[in-house]
Amino acid sequence: MPESPNAGWNDFRRVGALYDAYSIFYAIAVNAASLHRGYYVGPEDSTKFSEAADRLTRHVATYLDLSPGDHLLDIGCGTGQPDILIAQETGCRVTGLNVGSGQIAMARMLTEAAGLTDRLTFELSDGLSYPFLDGTFDAVLFFESIAHIPDKEAAIREAVRCLKPGGTLTVVENFEIPHAGTAQWRSFLEETMRWYPSTVDDTAKMFRSTGLALERVVDLTEQTEDAYRRALEEASARQDEVVRFLGAETGAGMLDGLKTLVETLAGKIEFAVLTGRKEG
Repeated sequence: MPESPNAGWNDFRRVGALYDAYSIFYAIAVNAASLHRGYYVGPEDSTKFSEAADRLTRHVATYLDLSPGDHLLDIGCGTGQPDILIAQETGCRVTGLNVGSGQIAMARMLTEAAGLTDRLTFELSDGLSYPFLDGTFDAVLFFESIAHIPDKEAAIREAVRCLKPGGTLTVVENFEIPHAGTAQWRSFLEETMRWYPSTVDDTAKMFRSTGLALERVVDLTEQTEDAYRRALEEASARQDEVVRFLGAETGAGMLDGLKTLVETLAGKIEFAVLTGRKEG
């Protein structure tokens, strides 16, 4: 990829490397192609993490207002597993952008296995400049990706540029609970995960300032807040396999990283879906 004019986007190369590594870890530890949170219907729900993650994707698909033939841009598409499910659920086409070359390769392999190469394509991107003409897409999705972008308003503005008039932009994300996170907490997330949390209200303001009419805010915290802990439990139960495939040092480091994530986010994050429609 060419150098971005904004030095901050060098962070995205680190994010790409981080998620490339965790994609392998998740595949081994929890048998999941998707790194998103999972959707659970209650504390007694014993659904495996991989199935709960796919359930969340299918739930998100109901908010996207997509019809067969519509074209979705997924910014931060990861391994492409959510895009495969969304395409299957709605009949749409998907273009996915991501900063991790490993995840792009996985997305292409999963798409070929699903027989959807005629409708899904994946490209590397720096996270801010999208190589598309104005008004190309019917919908744009940030699915647990915009938290990694320091200048969220610039990213939303660029996404809106790519939207057709009347098209929708949807953000599905972990948001900071107002006044819950400390400066030290935010600094830790930025340094370790290149994660720059914002609040739901701040994101809604960005929608309005970039020409989006806010149509929906859905709180899914109750259904998703236990997801990382459940993933940690499943991964810990498969520690021997993790170590066998990744090695003792890397495997233990990945497990410790997931444990730290669970502990760090506890009580400070809410999970929500925001949808806005481009005016005009």
